[in-house]
Amino acid sequence: MLFLKGDNKEKILYCCIEFFNVYCFLVKLNDNYHGKDIENKYCYDLIEQKKLKKNIKFELTNYELTEAFINKDIPYTFQAQKIERFLNIALKKQSSEHIGELIDLSLKNSLMKYPEGTIITHEMINELVAELMNQITPFLFRKLGYKGEHK
Repeated sequence: MLFLKGDNKEKILYCCIEFFNVYCFLVKLNDNYHGKDIENKYCYDLIEQKKLKKNIKFELTNYELTEAFINKDIPYTFQAQKIERFLNIALKKQSSEHIGELIDLSLKNSLMKYPEGTIITHEMINELVAELMNQITPFLFRKLGYKGEHK
């Protein structure tokens, strides 16, 4: 997310930059700004890979902006929560993509080995289910933290 704000009344021009909804940066571009009032934003969802329209309200006074640079205390608990949220989203996406790959592989190793137009039988469905279980069981064991052997 990029958020650019120019405030003629407060005489400031600044930008807020946020990466992965985790890392936030505030950049003071001008503390004696005399241009037009501006407010531009750009948001992009990396997971869905599309531009987003968001209503961002981020208004700082010149005093607040200056104080943000003087008081450099980092709220670690807040930052840790943002990182945890990001990691959870990334892990869910990774798991979902991996499951999709396992399903594709199961189809390839079972139903897709037959010529196009073949009528699907109960035996072929059973073969697909067996192949899917063969592919997905190790993934599920790892996900559940199972350390023993599976058959």
